[in-house]
Amino acid sequence: SDNTWSYTPSQSGTAANGEYYFASVAIDNAGNVEAPPGAEDPGDVAVLYNSAENGDFAVTFDADGIALFPIAQNVVVEITLAGTTGPVTLTVSRTPGNNAPNGFDPAKLINEYLTITGNLDGATASISWPFDPANDNLDVTHNTVFQTSGGNLINVYPVGSGSNPVIINGITSFSDWWIGNNDADVTDWMDLLD
Repeated sequence: SDNTWSYTPSQSGTAANGEYYFASVAIDNAGNVEAPPGAEDPGDVAVLYNSAENGDFAVTFDADGIALFPIAQNVVVEITLAGTTGPVTLTVSRTPGNNAPNGFDPAKLINEYLTITGNLDGATASISWPFDPANDNLDVTHNTVFQTSGGNLINVYPVGSGSNPVIINGITSFSDWWIGNNDADVTDWMDLLD
């Protein structure tokens, strides 16, 4: 057989949040039915799709691993968990617009933020967040992610200057996430002036 493949779902079903399951097989150009490349047998493949732009998207981790959250057109947030001891359900939503938490300058934050909910129960997480470039309205380069809860700053994560996606490591809790410049927290630098 040659190396050109097509994928055909042989069985399908749907679950909550637009998660579609297929028992898939690969069919080469000669019509031979085989396992998909990289798989030993035809098997279940989960395809995640979120039809509601900016809607909530939930994934349950039963063990350590990576999950994709396709929360908007061309915005697929990737979360990696390590140290998981039981089922962990995470929900991700994206809010576009000129928003800012208390004490922050919205002109120094990109025009979207994430809300991530779920209890890590001792696990740690990493986030890869490919924000919509159309929402990067900053006159300065973004280099920081701010984690807030109830409008209050709870953590600051330095990130690659101007990077997209933004990579955040060493996370031990979830809440609201904002990308911006390190001087976006007006409260902090106003305190320095006092």
